[in-house]
Amino acid sequence: MTTLPYTQAYLPVVSGDSAVWGTKLNTLTFVSFDNAIGGVASQTLTNADVTLSATQSSMMILSLNGTLTKAVTLTTVKQGIAVVYNFTTGNYPVTYTNGVGATVVLPQGYSVIVSSDATSGCFLIAAAGINAVLAQEAQSLTASSSTLTIDMSKGWNVDLTLSANITAITVTNWPASKIMGKLLLNITTTGSYTITGWPGTTKWTFGVPPTVSTGAGAQDSIVLMSDDGGSNFKGYYVGKAFA
Repeated sequence: MTTLPYTQAYLPVVSGDSAVWGTKLNTLTFVSFDNAIGGVASQTLTNADVTLSATQSSMMILSLNGTLTKAVTLTTVKQGIAVVYNFTTGNYPVTYTNGVGATVVLPQGYSVIVSSDATSGCFLIAAAGINAVLAQEAQSLTASSSTLTIDMSKGWNVDLTLSANITAITVTNWPASKIMGKLLLNITTTGSYTITGWPGTTKWTFGVPPTVSTGAGAQDSIVLMSDDGGSNFKGYYVGKAFA
């Protein structure tokens, strides 16, 4: 039997496959094209590397889930284009490979379009938030101690109530390196409180960190941006003392 290299669809033999080509065409060609265009496979990941089956690899969409307790590698036999949804949790990377050449790190909370071939390996084409609403909706946090942790998987916009002086901010689940993440802090203070500690290495416009407005009900907006996985940030004071 002859199959096509990318979809694994059955290729009828001219003047051959008498009396069976119709059945093979239905089961091995049309189904293969249907999977390649819109099929969905799923895979649970935890702490072990996984090699996808030929059927999983043939699908257009791969949905990943599970709680990661270590970094894992996901190996596919697919050649061509795939869309991967990374619904996993746990702050560990998932590396996508076909066993040769380049690999792609799949950022959590993103749908990723990946191309792969048998010579060069896998390459990232595009990435977007899996839940566009989640990326736009604001999560609400209250800072009542000197440390604050912000989980990007719960929303990139934060309505922050400042009820204490913050000396350290930690941001988890920042998008993977080479993907620009933007964190918007909408700050409302309840008194004369300040923020003096920012995540990673943060550089500010003209090298001057912001001074948060004080006084009950004072409101500021600050944006933090990073494209290296959340190690180095650029900070911008986009609004001060809204009234």
